[in-house]
Formats: sequence, structure tokens, C-alpha cells
Amino acid sequence: MTARDETAARPTQRGRKIALRLLIASLLLGMPFMRSSFPHEELHETLESVGMLLILIGILGRAWCTMHIGGQKFTELVDYGPFSISRNPLYVFSLIAAFGAGLQTGSILFALIATCGVWLVIDLTVRREEAALSGRFADAYAAYCARTPRYGLRLSSWRPQNTIPVNMPLFYKTIVDGFLFFLIVPVAELIDWLQELGHLPVLLKLPF
Repeated sequence: MTARDETAARPTQRGRKIALRLLIASLLLGMPFMRSSFPHEELHETLESVGMLLILIGILGRAWCTMHIGGQKFTELVDYGPFSISRNPLYVFSLIAAFGAGLQTGSILFALIATCGVWLVIDLTVRREEAALSGRFADAYAAYCARTPRYGLRLSSWRPQNTIPVNMPLFYKTIVDGFLFFLIVPVAELIDWLQELGHLPVLLKLPF
């Protein structure tokens, strides 16, 4: 990786983390004052359970991707494993986890809003990273983009790698960061409880 590429990449990553933290903080601040209008408590509980499953899938998927990328995004063109079927599988699993976290409110609409917000931040980051990668790997990256979707999955392009260099500190950090998604579970339960007791005013009724 050239010094110029590294300089361009670092602010992008820092900006993504800051923007995501601000977005998550805004959503958490809004959660206590909104509630789903679903009439059946069983449906609410089902959505929460599905959300927890999606969070787990997102965490495991992020860890799987990190094992393959190993912090090499800007030093090596990783196009095997999950990166052979999608250019940004780690971000895709982040969106899955974000949707699952949003479902902890019992509202599909809130989950969609939260996921769209996360996607907007991620997409801006992805486009800046693509510019850096294009400058670094030129024709090889252009060919990779031509055969691999940005967010979608092209399973027919799957290409395994027999051995991969695993950056264990980064792998552990990804696991720990991923489990932060689960923090929304007790927060959502506490909010539900306080709303039912009347201690938190519901200012916005979400239609679904």
C-alpha cells in the first residue's frame, strides 16, 4: 500500500466509526419515546427472537470475514472466501446485525430505518475505499469489481482458500465489537418495561 492510499484510507475508517456512533446514539435516544402499534404481544416477542438470531448471524459472519481479510484490505487484493462472492461481505453482515438490533424494539419499520441509516454511512465509506483500492490495484481490482457484486451475493463465484493468515488480535476485536449489538437487547427490554409502567411517554406510534 502506498503512503497516499494509507493516508486516504485512515480518515475514511475514522469517519465511518464516528458517524456510526453518532447514528446509534441518536437511535438509542429516540427509542424510549416510540413504540410499535402491533396489537399482538406474541408477534412482538417473535420479532425480538428473530432479531437476536440475525444479530448472532451478523457477529459470526463478521468474524468469518475478518479471518479472511486479516487487516489486508489495502495491502492485498483479497478475492477468496466470502470476498469471492461479495466485495463487502463484512459490511453486509453488519447490516444484518443492525436490522436484528432494530427488531429488538418490536418494530419492523424502526429496524428498516436503523438499517438504512447504517447503510448510508457504510456506502459512503465503501465508495471512498473503492477509489483507494482502484488506485492501488488498478486493472486487477477492475476485473474483481466486474465479477463480484458490491453488496449482493454471487454464490457461483465462490473461491475457497486452503490456508489463510489469521490476524488473531483483529479477529478477537471483531468478536467483541460484534457483541456490542447485543447490548440493545437489555436496553430495549428496559424501555418496554418502563413504557408499560407509564414512566416513559410514547410520543410516536410506529405503524408496524
